[in-house]
Order: sequence, then structure tokens, then C-alpha cells
Amino acid sequence: MILRKAPLILIVDSFFLLAASASLAPAVFSQDLSHTVLPIAKLKWIGLGAEGKFGTGFCVDRDCRYIGTNYHVAMMGQLRKIKGDKVIHRYLATGPNDDSATINDGFSVGPLKFTLGRDLAIYELRYPLPNYHGIPFSLNGLQSGQDVDIYAYPKESINPARSLLKFHGAFKGETTSGLLAFDYSPSDGKDIRPGASGGLVVDGKSQKVVGILSSVARDGEAVVMAVPIQSLAEFVSKVQPWLAQSLFPSASSETISPALFDLYPKFVPPAPAASIQYRPDEPAEIKVLRDTQQRKGCITQTEHGGIGAVH
Repeated sequence: MILRKAPLILIVDSFFLLAASASLAPAVFSQDLSHTVLPIAKLKWIGLGAEGKFGTGFCVDRDCRYIGTNYHVAMMGQLRKIKGDKVIHRYLATGPNDDSATINDGFSVGPLKFTLGRDLAIYELRYPLPNYHGIPFSLNGLQSGQDVDIYAYPKESINPARSLLKFHGAFKGETTSGLLAFDYSPSDGKDIRPGASGGLVVDGKSQKVVGILSSVARDGEAVVMAVPIQSLAEFVSKVQPWLAQSLFPSASSETISPALFDLYPKFVPPAPAASIQYRPDEPAEIKVLRDTQQRKGCITQTEHGGIGAVH
């Protein structure tokens, strides 16, 4: 089912907090994704306080050296560390120069122009995060009503400490902007709020990731949007092809039939060099005659006593 484009609220959060409460308390982890989904925070100190901006990230690879999130989360400011590990590179899947980019608001820094269906970014860390790991992704299409679980770190109050929350949902359809829409139920009375951008949508049966949480509906409906895994696979294939082969083997592998022509031409050795031909020895009298003629015709005495070549 294709859904009409609806107003969205991008769920990245920004607010000002006092320095006394600016430190992030340990999160209360939820089930087995506690070491796959992680909070992302950007704090900017201003006088005695700090401005905090929050999102959610996830381990892209098994070793968790690559952290995925939304493009609009990555644009909240230059992130130098994640969980104390240094960020050495940031990859962006979209931007204002995309042909299909649209202007999207809902940010403290103002509107951002990018493609909603590619709202993705990846941080490369210097070292893998200890005790964290990625889980498999699914490129299979979703059926209407298919059960999913949503994991994210929404901001619950003015307290910057956040917990990993799990929401139950169901696939609703695909929007005209390429996003996946899901109905969801509150978790212990809590809705999906700002700070949840970059969370994971996981299939209830296979426990494989089927989407990256990116926004909620503006009209108050309990509906969230997610970037499809196909977009993530395309993104990773461009920036880290070797990694894409291990994460999305069904998308990158090709079956080669033994009946097909060879991919590489066979080596054909060069033809052997022609053997050197030697003229048979001449009779002695012929050699004497030739030498006599060469002495008479090839060298002459000039009138100045010099020697010159006969032309």
C-alpha cells in the first residue's frame, strides 16, 4: 500500500540544560538490543550550562566499528566521540544537492534540505565499541500488518538521562517519499518522542532489522516513519563495498553459471621467436675473391692523403 505524503516531525531533540545535570546517566537497557542500539548526544557548553542535542544510533557491522543513524541527526553538529571512542570519518547518504532533496523543517538550526528516503549517516570509529555488536538486516519486502519492534532512546523529560525503550508496531505501508510507515503502541504509556531518530525497526519474527526510525506523524497519530534497509544497503555499498558484501550478501552476490563465457580471457603464449638462420660457409676461393674486390672498391686514397668512404 502506498500512503500519501504526510507531514512529518523529525525526531531529533535539542534543549538547554544546567551544567549540574548535564552528565548522561547510564541507560536502562531493554532486552537483547541493549548492546546494539545506543544513545547519541552532542553537548555544547554555553556559560554555566550546555545545549544538548540527542539522537539514537545503532551498530552497523558485527564488531560495531561503524555506527549508523539519520542524516538529520548527523547534521545536529560535529560529533567527535561516541561512547568515548573517537570518530575518524562521517559518511552522509544524502544532502541539499540531491536531485530529489526536499526542504524539511523541525530543527533548532532551521530547515534542512535532503532526501527523506536516504536520511542516513554512518560514523566510522577508530576502534570497535567493546561489548557492542550489530544484528542481521533483512532486504525482504514487508506485508501489511506485519509485526515489528521499535528500539530507540527518546527523551522522556528535561533530565538528559535516557533509557532504551521498546515499542510494538505493525507495518502500515510505504509513503510516496520512499519511507516505511508503522503504527505503534506506547511503551508503558510513553510515546516515541524527540531523541529517537536513528533507532531500529526489527521484524518481530526473524528479529532482523527492516528499517531505520526517522520521524513521526505530525497529526498526533501513533505512526512513525523509517528509512528502508534497501537504502542502507545501497549507501554502504557506495562508501564501504567490502562491508556491504558481508552485511547484505543477497544484494551483492552474483551467481555465475559454468556455461557462461570466461570472465577473463585465457592466456595465450606468444609465438616462439624465429630461429636465427646462418649462411653456410663459402669455399675458400670465393672468400679470397670477395675480400680482394672489397679492398679495391671500398677504400680509395684521396688527393690529400686522407681516407674516405666510397658512396
